[in-house]
Amino acid sequence: MRTSDDVNLLNSSLSVRLRDDVGHVAIKVQMRLPAKWENSNVFLRLGDECAGVDWHWMPGGLCEIAGQVLLDNPQTWWPHSHGKPSLYSLDLIIQSSTEVITLQLGMVGFRNLKVDQENGAFQVQVNGVPVFCRGACWTPVDVLSLNADEKKLRRTLEMVRDAGMNMIRIGGTMVYESDAFYQICDELGILVWQDFMFANMDYPVDDEAFAASIATEAKQFLSRIQSRPSVVVLCGGSEIEQQAAMLGLAPESWRNHFFGSSLPALCAQVCPQVQYLPPAPAVGLCHFRSTNLFLTITVLAPISGR
Repeated sequence: MRTSDDVNLLNSSLSVRLRDDVGHVAIKVQMRLPAKWENSNVFLRLGDECAGVDWHWMPGGLCEIAGQVLLDNPQTWWPHSHGKPSLYSLDLIIQSSTEVITLQLGMVGFRNLKVDQENGAFQVQVNGVPVFCRGACWTPVDVLSLNADEKKLRRTLEMVRDAGMNMIRIGGTMVYESDAFYQICDELGILVWQDFMFANMDYPVDDEAFAASIATEAKQFLSRIQSRPSVVVLCGGSEIEQQAAMLGLAPESWRNHFFGSSLPALCAQVCPQVQYLPPAPAVGLCHFRSTNLFLTITVLAPISGR
C-alpha cells in the first residue's frame, strides 16, 4: 500500500468475494490524517467502479474507514494453465474541496475456490474447474538475505510459469515470502500452497508467552495475504505430526490444540475462502509409522576343505 506525505495508513483489512457473478470488495482501514481533511468525502474505486464509504474521526487525528464496492460480471482470476489471471486495481480516494489523495491499495482478483476432499480425494477447483496442480517446493531465491528483490523474484517465477508449473509450495522449513512474491504469483497465475513456518518438532503451545507469539505471527501473515487470489491452501506446517508418528506415539497425541483448532479457526476468520490443512503429511494413512521389525540373519559357514 502507498500513502501520501501527510497520510499515515496504520492498519487495514480487505475482503474479496465473488458471489453470483458480482465481485465484492470490502475494506476496514485506520489511518492518521491532518485536520484539514475532516470534512472530505471518501471513495473506494475498483477498476472503473467507484462507491462512497463511511468514515469517522477519533481522538488524536485518527479516522476509521469502512465500506465496500461492487463490480458486476468481473473477469475471473485463473491459474495461467486454465485462463487469464485477471486483476483489478483498488484505490482509496480522499477528496476535499481543494485537494485529492489517492491511496493505491493494490490489485485484487475474483475467483471461486474449493478443495474437494470427499471420499479420500484431494482436488483443487478454481471457478468450478478441477485443476491438476503441478509444480515444486519453493526455496528463497537469495539464500543469504532470504529477501530477494522484485526483479529476481519475477525472473524466477516467470521461469516457473514458462516451465508449465501452476503451483508453488512454500514449505514450513523455509520463510514467509515478501509481498512482492505473492503479487507476482497473482499476476502470473501461479497457485500457492502456503505452509505456516512450523516444522519437525513438538511446539510448547501451552506456554502462554509462546502461544501468544505464534498467534500474533499467524495473524500478521494472514493479514498480508488475505486478498491474494493465488493463495489456495494454508497448511499448518511440515512434518510436525510425522515426527510423533515415527516415534510410535498414538494418533491422538499427534496433533495439539493450536494446529487442531486455534490456527484453523484463525484462518477461517481471516481467509474464509482458502482451505486449511493440518501439518503435512496428515491425510488418511500418509504418515510413516514405526513398526516392530524382526530381522532374521542367516550366517553361511565357509565350506571346509578349501
